[in-house]
Amino acid sequence: MEPSVAVATVLPTYDRRPASCVAILASDPHAQSGTYTIENPDGGGALDVYCDMETDDGGWTLVYKIAGASDMMSTGAVNAEGLAQADGSLESDGSGKLSDVAIRSLCTEQYKVVHGV
Repeated sequence: MEPSVAVATVLPTYDRRPASCVAILASDPHAQSGTYTIENPDGGGALDVYCDMETDDGGWTLVYKIAGASDMMSTGAVNAEGLAQADGSLESDGSGKLSDVAIRSLCTEQYKVVHGV
């Protein structure tokens, strides 16, 4: 009797989620703009964010967006899920922001402020 052989496919695993959109782009230079999961700088596990991988060499994380009139004045996250679903367009509806802790963590090296028309 011949022994049976089991074949298994092993998918790559990661010790940690990427820390930012810059880290994602560094690991995959062909990454497209869209929603990605990064490690939450607040320490809360996973965080879905919108990454712009094209503008000014890419790697930008959308951390704050005000669409229309807003009185958003909070140190905590406000509609962070809405930011992750953004299309990167300044004209799209919906306001939101990550927590101040997350913004400070993600914006340590460089940042840019883009004003809509």
